[in-house]
Amino acid sequence: MPTPESVKKAVAKYQARFDDIKLHIPQGSKERWKAHAAAQGKSLTAYIIELVETDMKKSKD
Repeated sequence: MPTPESVKKAVAKYQARFDDIKLHIPQGSKERWKAHAAAQGKSLTAYIIELVETDMKKSKD
């Protein structure tokens, strides 16, 4: 069953709120990072964002 146009439109509207970043990291790092983030109760994306934002705040001070 094809996806309804209304759903496609809603998804596109949601995705438009975000920028995409692609990282090239050494093989095996993703799974280690993902496991570490999960141990902190976060997704890998949330964990990376938190680290960058925290570092930026420190740089301001």
